[in-house]
Amino acid sequence: MGEVRPAATVIIVRDGDSGPEILMLRRSRRAGFFPNAWVFPGGRVDAADADVPTVGAVRGAPAEDRGYAVAALRECLEEAGVWLGLGTPDPDLRERLNAREATLRDAPELQADLSCLAWMAWWITPEAEPKRYDTRFFVVKLGPGDGDEASADQVETVESCWVTPAQALARHRARDDFFLAPPTYRSLQELESLGSADDVWA
Repeated sequence: MGEVRPAATVIIVRDGDSGPEILMLRRSRRAGFFPNAWVFPGGRVDAADADVPTVGAVRGAPAEDRGYAVAALRECLEEAGVWLGLGTPDPDLRERLNAREATLRDAPELQADLSCLAWMAWWITPEAEPKRYDTRFFVVKLGPGDGDEASADQVETVESCWVTPAQALARHRARDDFFLAPPTYRSLQELESLGSADDVWA
């Protein structure tokens, strides 16, 4: 049985012309975990995440999940270039975070806004897998048109898109170069029938 590492994922949703859209990223082919898969922004919880200044609280999450929530917001900045908090990150912070040359503690002017997150799910990788993660899934709702600045970091992720849950599932089922890992697939199934970003948040 391998080590189970804490991790966090954030499902970013906004309203689009065809209903709620989800921000998805394609992992690098060199990634050690689900290479080339389309995923939500996320990654491992770092020790430094516990000491990052925060405001608010995650809707529906226990207080002990604070570090997971901070990790979700940090990974969203690292992988997608979207900062969900107070203050404006320096232009080079994303690159330094990706290179492991900095943590959010090195940007004390920033505060992670936990109130923008809602707790959604808790997944643990099966014991048979060589790499295992204990992952909290969160949701954040943006306004229509918000998030257009999102982009892959070209390190862990190489492509980004806004897509409805139904579109993502259809492309996966059609083997249209849109592979989804089981937790991602199941999460999109849960969201597929919802008619708006407000419905997802609720």
